[in-house]
Amino acid sequence: MKGKTALLVGADSCKTLPLAWALHGKGFWVVGLFVGRLNYGYSCRYVDERLIFRELLDCLAARPYLENLLLARHFDVVIPLEDACADLLSRMDTPGFPDKKAFDAGFQKQNLMRLCEQKGYPHPKTFFPEDGLPDNLPFPLLIKPDISSGARGISRVDGRDGLEKAIRETVSRFGPCHLQQLIPPGGRQVEVQLFVDANGRLVQHSVIEKHRWYPYKGGSSCCNVSRRGSSIVEVCHRILLDLHWKGFADFDTIEDPRTGELLVLELNPRLPACIKTAFVAGVDWGDVLSGEYMHLPHRSYEAREGEWLRFLGLDFLWFIHSPDRFRTTPCWFKFFGRRIHYQDMGMGFDPLPWFSGTLGNLLKLSDRSFRRKKAGMN
Repeated sequence: MKGKTALLVGADSCKTLPLAWALHGKGFWVVGLFVGRLNYGYSCRYVDERLIFRELLDCLAARPYLENLLLARHFDVVIPLEDACADLLSRMDTPGFPDKKAFDAGFQKQNLMRLCEQKGYPHPKTFFPEDGLPDNLPFPLLIKPDISSGARGISRVDGRDGLEKAIRETVSRFGPCHLQQLIPPGGRQVEVQLFVDANGRLVQHSVIEKHRWYPYKGGSSCCNVSRRGSSIVEVCHRILLDLHWKGFADFDTIEDPRTGELLVLELNPRLPACIKTAFVAGVDWGDVLSGEYMHLPHRSYEAREGEWLRFLGLDFLWFIHSPDRFRTTPCWFKFFGRRIHYQDMGMGFDPLPWFSGTLGNLLKLSDRSFRRKKAGMN
C-alpha cells in the first residue's frame, strides 16, 4: 500500500461508486468498511481494500472497532456514508466533522425545526407534543420521528380522533417525534449539498431535484436531475453557521406549491444516495472532501443543469406501484441518452456492482420485516 489513503465508512450503498472512482483517480488507496459483502460498494473495482464489521451501524458496538482501526492505520481522509457512521465519527471528535453538540442540533429533526422557527427560516409549520398541542391544529398533519430516513416512521393524521394514540405508537417504535403540517402535493422536492470549513466558509455546493421516489407516497428517490444553486443554498448555509457545523451536510427541502417557496425538512450528515447526480453534472465531491480534509487547494465546481440520474431497481418498483407511470417526466421508457445516467451502475467500466447490489436488494425484499421498515409514509 502506497501514497494517500481514504477510508469510506459504511460503504455498502451505491453512493460509494462515484466517490471511490473519484478518489481512486486521484491516486488514493481506497479502503471500504462494509457491513456485508452482497451490496453495491463491496464489488466496486475502485475499492482497493475491503474490511467488514457487521455491527458497524450500531454505535456502541462499532466505536471500539473504529477507534482501534484509526489508531492502527493512518488514513488521510475518512468519509462516512451512513447516518450512524457520521454520528459515530462526531462522537469521536474526528477532524473535519461537527462535534456531537452541533451534530445533534442539526441531525435531530425536532432540534432543526426549533432552530428554523426561532430564526425565521422557511420550514413547514411544526408542533412539539412535549410543549402541548394547540386546539386549532391545522390538519392534515404528519407525525415524524426526530431521527429517521426515507419516510420511515412517518404517518398521516386527518383529525383529533386517534391523534394521541398515533403519537404514542410512533414514540414507542421510533422514539421522540413532532407534528408537521402536510404540504399540498405539486411542489418540487430538492436536495442541497454543502461543505463548510472550520471557519464557516461555504466551500462547495450542489443542488439535486427529485422527480420520482419509491415508495411513491414518500421514500427514497429513484429519478433525479441536477440543478444550479438558488436562494435555498444561502438559507442552508446560514443554518449551518447557526449550528456551528463543519464539514459536509445534505438538506432535504420541499416546495410549497401555494407560494413557490422551498421549505427545509431535514439535515443529513452524509452524502445522499443520489450524489452521483452531482458527479455527472461536473461537481467532483471526491476532490472537495479529500482536499478539505487534507488542507489542499481544489477547484470550485459549477454544476451543469439537466443531468438525469435513475436508480433502475427502484424505478421499476415505482413504475409498478405509481398511478402516474404513463405521465411522468422524463418519460419512464427513455433509458438511453447523453444526459441519462444510472445510480446503481458504476462509473467507467465497473459492471459488477449492479449485479451484486441488485441480488442483495432482492434478498432484502424477500424479508417481510425489511419490507415493513421500508414501506414509507403510512
